[in-house]
Amino acid sequence: GHNIKELNHIVENAIEFKTKASVPEKADGRTEGSDQEKPCDLLMKLCSDIKLFHDDYSNGYGIIPIGGHYETLSLSSKSFRLWLTGRFYLQFKYVPRIQALSDSIAALEGQAQFDSPQQSVAVRLAEHEGKLYLDLGDPDWRTVEIDGQGWRIIKHSPVIFKRPGGSDALPEPVPGGSIDLLRPFINIDDEENWTLLIGWILGAFQPEGPYPILSVTGEQGSAKSTVCRFLQ
Repeated sequence: GHNIKELNHIVENAIEFKTKASVPEKADGRTEGSDQEKPCDLLMKLCSDIKLFHDDYSNGYGIIPIGGHYETLSLSSKSFRLWLTGRFYLQFKYVPRIQALSDSIAALEGQAQFDSPQQSVAVRLAEHEGKLYLDLGDPDWRTVEIDGQGWRIIKHSPVIFKRPGGSDALPEPVPGGSIDLLRPFINIDDEENWTLLIGWILGAFQPEGPYPILSVTGEQGSAKSTVCRFLQ
């Protein structure tokens, strides 16, 4: 055991040791006497290769390199914050403080708004120079380019797409085929309604409205739900 005097001595030494072991930290994230760069500056340097811009509604975006392709992320999104945090950790082997991360993202949003071009951002479908572009929604961010000569899958689209949460990938199209292959799965007998249905499908590929509205009617058990599922 220890008497009161010995215990006080142990406590005093413990407090003194803790004080000596801890190094005062400056408000900018550097330690006292350190010439290391601030985490905020390091974060900004890590973003030197991303393309910043703002959309028609003054929202900031970044086109970032991921796994051999490019993705468009909102600077205010959780996805961008996680990407930046992960990139920082891979480079420096520690996680930046929340404040440094928030300050860096705020600076990037300012650059995107005031020092970067304004560009339109599309969801799923867009028109550019007489061609249609359809975002497949796949992990490689590929796009289908459609024109009067046909269609092709491309890796780098001239259109900037964003993907809202919950967007699903589309099946990859294959060459050949005909719209008539759909008809056996659709309970439509007369040519007039079949023609209207084809018009509705084509209308869905308009980048901007107005859009035709499909009204499916029929008796109970006439496969209305099945028709809608196939058309979707």
